[in-house]
Amino acid sequence: MVHHAGLFFLFSRFSLAMSSRTRFFLWIQLFSCGSQPFLLWINGLHFDDHALMGICLLLARRAAALGEVPVGALVVQGDRILGRGFNRREADADPCAHAEILALREAASALGHWRLDEATLLVTLEPCAMCAGALVNARIARLVYGVEDFKAGAVDSLFRLTSDARLNHRLVTTRGVRARECAAVLQAFFRSRRQGGKRRWRAGRIVEGSWRGGRAVEGA
Repeated sequence: MVHHAGLFFLFSRFSLAMSSRTRFFLWIQLFSCGSQPFLLWINGLHFDDHALMGICLLLARRAAALGEVPVGALVVQGDRILGRGFNRREADADPCAHAEILALREAASALGHWRLDEATLLVTLEPCAMCAGALVNARIARLVYGVEDFKAGAVDSLFRLTSDARLNHRLVTTRGVRARECAAVLQAFFRSRRQGGKRRWRAGRIVEGSWRGGRAVEGA
């Protein structure tokens, strides 16, 4: 099930935006399959970083439901969401299946080319070295992230890849958007792993019953 509190928040934002506009188009499609996230297309409406990070948090919770580290990401250009992703390393047996990489791939596919120089990427956790490098290579214009990653962050914490003057592209970065909420999702996930394996998540909450096998590796 999609997180109802998040949906209520999003619909509240929609109603505020609609009151100020006479022309809009809105399509929401919900997927019941556990491997598919909440997909949202917006055309003609403007949403700020706070609202869009709320969608990233929903995607992060979908990752947690699969036993993945809960990180969610969006690629936005103008008033359109071009790509979305959440961590799927375990599900896809792919070391590169981080939320940011999946969102970038989907956005590039939507546009039909790799250069995303007018787009913004939003993500709940500071990108790692791989993802920060991908942002530079994709020529992303702006990065918005929630909480810092002091163990693996490559934007501010360990490295500063997205602002390194030696590289041929640099990003504008906004930090700390809904940081407490982003941190809380990660902390709850790893707390549950320490308390006895991979516990199932339902509607954004951990419920009894755990998956045996595997081991938790903290990081994005």
